[in-house]
Amino acid sequence: MNAMTHLTLVRGASQRSMPVGTHALAVSTTGNIAFRRVFTQHLWPDLDSKALDALDELQNMSTSPENADRILNLVGEVDVTGCLSEVRSPTLVLHSRGDAGQLVELGLALATGIRGAQFVEVPSRNHVPASSEPAWPEYIGRILAFCAEVSASDFARSTRPDP
Repeated sequence: MNAMTHLTLVRGASQRSMPVGTHALAVSTTGNIAFRRVFTQHLWPDLDSKALDALDELQNMSTSPENADRILNLVGEVDVTGCLSEVRSPTLVLHSRGDAGQLVELGLALATGIRGAQFVEVPSRNHVPASSEPAWPEYIGRILAFCAEVSASDFARSTRPDP
């Protein structure tokens, strides 16, 4: 029995996409607001200064630089490429077209490795589209449509009489 009913992946990659230590370098200087701002602007180039300030503060409050360093190095070691073919749940992979932090080709490879996965390339330069940008309604709309489609399919299966 598959416990997962559906899966949505945002800007995903099945394998390490940046050299080990790249994120760690960025996060290890979390206490340095100037460096944190450069890092944030690299991943979210289209945010206004108020949104960047809020994201900087969220990063600063979320974890210590040491823990962030550990987490990102561990995540950088994960490679699930060999497991993708085992995913049996309906899957949606969303990826921002201009994401400087993750190549679109990696998101496409992730979707290609999962049987029947849908791949949606969203017109955004941000790592994840911001609610203030034109891509947001499409981004959220795709997620809602996918969830509704999967829910309707699940409902139809659950109401069929057993053979």
